[in-house]
Amino acid sequence: GPLSLAINAGERIALVGPNGVGKTTLLKCLAMLLIPEYDRLEVVRPGTQPESPPDRWHLHKWARLVLYSFQRADDQLYLPTVGRELTETARRLGRIDFQDRANGIARHLGLEPLLHRSPFELPRSYRRLITIAAALVAAPPLLLLDEPSAALDEAQTKALIEVLLAYHPPEAAMLIISHDPPFLSAASNRLIRMCDPRMLQVVNPASAPMYSIQS
Repeated sequence: GPLSLAINAGERIALVGPNGVGKTTLLKCLAMLLIPEYDRLEVVRPGTQPESPPDRWHLHKWARLVLYSFQRADDQLYLPTVGRELTETARRLGRIDFQDRANGIARHLGLEPLLHRSPFELPRSYRRLITIAAALVAAPPLLLLDEPSAALDEAQTKALIEVLLAYHPPEAAMLIISHDPPFLSAASNRLIRMCDPRMLQVVNPASAPMYSIQS
């Protein structure tokens, strides 16, 4: 650190930089999957008080505001059917009308014929789409996507771009990591480049906090 970042509603931010610079670490800190040290970390929505991460016993509740879709789909999948994967996160977060949203996203991404299949017997590209679709169905204010176009073919990438461009729940934004310039050019409207590998510094891997974010 220090690191200061503001993300505004409506932004689809492309986060780029060389391998090892800390892009995934930053996303995991924002999602509180890694516990950062911070002066201020808030989600501010109109008409409500700013919300900061809860205490360690209730950190899972942060996912209703900031949700991370893993770079490796297999780190996220755990349910017996594709249909369950698409809706379970939204159900746990207390979303309403998520089934219609799940059906529409599944149809657009070519997942509709697979809803009763096990995700673990599908090719990597479909498993990737399933995890991204699940995050979209959950509709968090801040969606964090780590290499979303990895392993997708041209048609799947085009469909994913269309779904991301159509994603606009109230006051929502995205932060996207990718090494695919054409994908980022089509899917994002702002670019942030991380160049200094010292921007995020490990202070003590054996104890929390592990990473420092200051603003």
